[in-house]
Amino acid sequence: MRSRPVATKPQRRIVTIEVEKVYPGFAVVLVNDRFRARLEPSTYNGPKELIKKGRRFRARATVTKLNGKTTILINDVVEII
Repeated sequence: MRSRPVATKPQRRIVTIEVEKVYPGFAVVLVNDRFRARLEPSTYNGPKELIKKGRRFRARATVTKLNGKTTILINDVVEII
């Protein structure tokens, strides 16, 4: 029996995030110019001004998979690019 889900990466590492599209209730972001993830308001700890199309920033984050969707949990914004 495992204590945490297999798809969760528990380490919080610094990643580059670019906001691609903002929808009501969530945003689609590009992580490290490699893959897309879903960003929900409840999993974002940072200034609201950064969640606009085309904005780029670096953040301490955790990437996880919830219900078959890649989701990112942003703990802290480190730098605005």
